[in-house]
Amino acid sequence: MNSDTLYRVGTIAGVFGVRGELKCDPTEAGEPLFQKGALFYARPHERTIEIASVRAHKGRLLVTLREAPDMTTAEQFIGAQLFVERDRVDALLDEDEILDIDLIGTSVRDVNERILGDVVDVEHYPSSAMLVVGPTRVLVPFVKAYIVDFDRSARTLTLDLPSGLFD
Repeated sequence: MNSDTLYRVGTIAGVFGVRGELKCDPTEAGEPLFQKGALFYARPHERTIEIASVRAHKGRLLVTLREAPDMTTAEQFIGAQLFVERDRVDALLDEDEILDIDLIGTSVRDVNERILGDVVDVEHYPSSAMLVVGPTRVLVPFVKAYIVDFDRSARTLTLDLPSGLFD
């Protein structure tokens, strides 16, 4: 795997039981990639690992790794961040889906071309994702109703926002 094009898709949170299963918290975009035989790059271990089995349990995934057939070996992976090449994630996205990493650093403008600031973070809430914009950290709902245009290559996002949001 080319480490320059890697995208984080999950984290190993701990062990589950005594047979070497690991509790895994996948990102929303990465969850479909967790299949038997799938390869991931683990950091800080700096190595490729393979999923031997995967199953859902109480809102998270339980995985076993070929490289960790027992609990003692599996424990070394607690806290590992799991990555894949970006194109594997892109292949799963719908045409109108945008990853957080593509939004951070993007210039936000209103429909009158007034620059509102740059996206400094994306926070996720049950109702919607919220763009954190500018040094004053204005929270902007990231919903289709407000999006006029997103130019990934120019790194600009044009929004039609309710009046008063940035006043």
